[in-house]
Amino acid sequence: MEGELLRLLAADIDDMTGEYLASAADLLREAGALDVTLLQTMMKKGRPGVRIEVLCRPADAARLEELLLRESSTIGVRRSVVTRHALPRTASTVEVFGHQVAVKTVQLPGGGERAKAEYEDVRRVARETGRTTADILEAIAKRP
Repeated sequence: MEGELLRLLAADIDDMTGEYLASAADLLREAGALDVTLLQTMMKKGRPGVRIEVLCRPADAARLEELLLRESSTIGVRRSVVTRHALPRTASTVEVFGHQVAVKTVQLPGGGERAKAEYEDVRRVARETGRTTADILEAIAKRP
């Protein structure tokens, strides 16, 4: 199985509040990061901190690194080359209770598949219909 070569940007921070860390993560996602993860870590002198990890395409690394330096209090970013193995996936839309819900389906090794409805769509349909998210997921699962 061949993998895709990507970049992993990482920065450790111990002087930002959760709201500003979340904002920086959102900005990185909006700017094209494939994934942004916030991890609890222990800094020098026993201080609690957060590591921001940004997975991105090589062409986006410099731009996202600049954004990370600008939008966070970090004074340095580590950059690594990583290989990602991702399952093949397709996107489709299903209708439940008269509303559209996006669904992603991945092809599993060995030939099976796994589908997952987009959370925001499920939540929106639940609100608009007065049903629970469990009702929406059950209706999607019962579709042929």
